[in-house]
Amino acid sequence: MRDITGIKIDELIIHILDPQGQGLVLSDVVLPIAGNQTLSDYFSNHILNTLKEPSTKAARFRNLNPDQPSGACRGLLRKELNLVEGSQLLAKAIYGILDRDHRITAGDLAICLFQAEKYPYTRFLAILKIDPSQIFSHVLRKDAHGKNYVAFEPVSSAFTNERLQKCAVIQPLEPRHPEFDMLLLDRQGRGAENSAVARFFSESFLDAVEVFDARKYTQNLSKSLVGAQNRVRERLSPVEEQNLDSSIRQAVTARRLNVDSWIAGLPVSEEVKHEFDQAIRQTIPARDFNLDQSLSQQLMRSVKYRGDYNLKLEVLADHLDDIVISEERVVDDPDRPPYYRIVIETFTWRRTI
Repeated sequence: MRDITGIKIDELIIHILDPQGQGLVLSDVVLPIAGNQTLSDYFSNHILNTLKEPSTKAARFRNLNPDQPSGACRGLLRKELNLVEGSQLLAKAIYGILDRDHRITAGDLAICLFQAEKYPYTRFLAILKIDPSQIFSHVLRKDAHGKNYVAFEPVSSAFTNERLQKCAVIQPLEPRHPEFDMLLLDRQGRGAENSAVARFFSESFLDAVEVFDARKYTQNLSKSLVGAQNRVRERLSPVEEQNLDSSIRQAVTARRLNVDSWIAGLPVSEEVKHEFDQAIRQTIPARDFNLDQSLSQQLMRSVKYRGDYNLKLEVLADHLDDIVISEERVVDDPDRPPYYRIVIETFTWRRTI
């Protein structure tokens, strides 16, 4: 799902969530979007930005229960519920949470069904909570049959750059994907990270939990391996360290990794192998898993180092040996504790702001 590009919104509906103002205002008909490219682009961009956002997580419903939002989502994706019926169930569920806790910001709930270029036969569902803004307004309108709906109108021509806080992009739930049901963006307001307010969208409303997908496996693997490498590097010879670095790169860039086989083939002592094994066990639940190739390439494109006093060095991996000429750990200086002596050569050396 993270590779979704072109989006075509098939249906869109908006409901108002304002417990201390207008209350719950439900649309009785979907929003007319034919010919309204600006509106379509607004929601398409929000969905695409959610999928590209590094903090977006894979998540899974705890239960697929017809009496919970998960059941309404399944009904919408299976076409057992139309968008008006299903979205009203979802709006009532989230409004109940806002009505009980007025610390949660009022806003609009937008729900849409869409298709994507790479998945022409798949029906996706997006649920977005849009907080109040100076760059759009919601307006109550009636269609040709006198049915009410909430329209969404821009106040500013640049409104598509707005930063979304809450969005769930849900894929078909039957057959259910073995790893995850949705990609979930759940940014928190300042100071709300550890409160019930911070968790209301993902936990109280959707009843979803974060799970591992290929992207999270890749993120956790790279962090655990580099962390272990930093802890053991002083025990390794230069040749061992170079070989270990190559092994780590091969692991992170693999399409699929078997942890046991990889550790068995490490060119290091059993003690060091054990340290890597423990590092992986602490952050990754599986021993055999797929990796995200696009993220792997991004992570391995550069090599990063950090030293004292906020010293940072980032070099393209293919040119590391052209820049870092030598690296020596000095342990026999009687006047100083052990330190690293790094020789760097570069044709340019400029100060930046």
